[in-house]
Amino acid sequence: MFTCAHAAAAVAASAALLTAAALTPIPLAALPMLVAICSGFPLVAAWDLSIAIAVLSAGRSARQEPGHDSPRLHKRALSELRERLDQLPETEHPLGF
Repeated sequence: MFTCAHAAAAVAASAALLTAAALTPIPLAALPMLVAICSGFPLVAAWDLSIAIAVLSAGRSARQEPGHDSPRLHKRALSELRERLDQLPETEHPLGF
């Protein structure tokens, strides 16, 4: 979700910077650098955007599956966790607590 918000903020910031550059007189030598930055920054910000959207949509589809939040599933997972925790060896706290 943060990646999507970051990409949107990058596009908005770049659009605002280009608008400000268009409305104010800037040196001609700075114009190519400004265009490169305003074009490249949103591209870099959107580099992982497709992965972020895939993760968000996968989470949504997993929540919509029937039986995803069934109490029986939670009880089974909790009992498996407790069994694995019982198999761990007991150790003393390093500070003696």
